[in-house]
Amino acid sequence: MRSVLWLAGLLWLGTVLTLLVWQKQSTTTIFDPKLVMADHFHYLNAAMAKHTKEDTVTAIHIVSEDCFCNLSSRKHRNEVWRLSQAKGINNVAITLESLPNESASFIPAAPAVLIYHGKNLTYAGPYSSGVFCSSGNGLVEPWLTSLEQLQLLYETGFSPVVPSDAQGCYCRNNLYIT
Repeated sequence: MRSVLWLAGLLWLGTVLTLLVWQKQSTTTIFDPKLVMADHFHYLNAAMAKHTKEDTVTAIHIVSEDCFCNLSSRKHRNEVWRLSQAKGINNVAITLESLPNESASFIPAAPAVLIYHGKNLTYAGPYSSGVFCSSGNGLVEPWLTSLEQLQLLYETGFSPVVPSDAQGCYCRNNLYIT
């Protein structure tokens, strides 16, 4: 009986490890492997202008409706939303599917967040990196906590930060320019 329990435990452990490896391989991808967002941020800036206001910092939170990564990143996305609110940042939630094709084609993957100072894009990319896109691997928080420095950088010709090479749980956008 003892060997049967031991064998069942090993089988369970093997199954769990196999599922974890499969989940990591099926959802872990580079956020913007073709650098579309980084190279065309001015188009994205114009396309999202209707969601921003002059003299206001805005965080546009983008998710894809059928993306598994929404589940694993939900806690972190909620933390970023609350941090934005605490900093007086205007939050806007949209789905990738609700965007016009010409706008959506510049967003390589979701979940993603865009941060604007007035009408100026300062950050465009994922919330975090890593298999589960958790707060421990957060990429966006520094851009939300140092708003004054970001505004100064932007005024001196600073281009938006786009962490294109971030790897994590992102769902590829089918409209993404290839």
